[in-house]
Amino acid sequence: MLGINLAGYTSLADSAFDGASLAKQADFLSVPAYDFHGSWERVTGHTAPLNEVQTSMKYWTDRGIPAQKLILGIPYYGQSFTLAKAAASADQAAIGVRARGAGNPGVDTQQAGMLAYYEICSLGNSIQIDEFSLHSVFINYLFCGTSVQDNMWTAVSNSAPYAYYANQWVGYDNVQSVRSKAELIVSQSYGGAMIWAIDMDDFNNLCCLEAFPLTRAIARTLGLRNDQQPTTSNCQRPNAPVTPPPITLTTGYDSGIVLIEFNPN
Repeated sequence: MLGINLAGYTSLADSAFDGASLAKQADFLSVPAYDFHGSWERVTGHTAPLNEVQTSMKYWTDRGIPAQKLILGIPYYGQSFTLAKAAASADQAAIGVRARGAGNPGVDTQQAGMLAYYEICSLGNSIQIDEFSLHSVFINYLFCGTSVQDNMWTAVSNSAPYAYYANQWVGYDNVQSVRSKAELIVSQSYGGAMIWAIDMDDFNNLCCLEAFPLTRAIARTLGLRNDQQPTTSNCQRPNAPVTPPPITLTTGYDSGIVLIEFNPN
């Protein structure tokens, strides 16, 4: 099978791809519908707002690519910003407020301007906030049973979720928003979903919902899983992966002697 990764930005797609010709050659074409906004801009913005995702996918069908060949890319990370002024109220932390650069790096990802989903939603991680460290991170109260306000972060959950505290701001996808994107796939008869990347999902259930909550939410909506999404907090960690024993290598000895049986009869 042949797969091709297209562009999510229509401005780039116009000059880089002939969608109709590619569709004749490829079995599927994935659209990385994310990074529409980030710290390279000077105002806050969600990395993959649903309206821009819809526009990007429609762009490709309008250019002759069959919907069933299109794979929608969904991000498992958030683009983060440092606000120009620390937010003291919700209107000072809305999408589109002034920012002065990338948000501070996460404990694990260690990259300014982005945070993995599990860093955003989990308890107990440490996010650097200027000169001090906050030892309780964004808690998605919809899924963890704890209010983000208890830990000073405030989460806004809608079609473009984001969270903020002081001068730090991050826009990301949560269970609700990835489900909406999976519903878009179903309603428009797209070929499926592509995620970036699996190791940024909450694979250790740090957020007390279930392991891999984003992946499972997408799979349930696409009809690939029949179980129900948990409705109560569950902080049980998944079983540790089993590492198989190392292969024992043995070195044989070849004398070079060839034995030939001789039967004089």
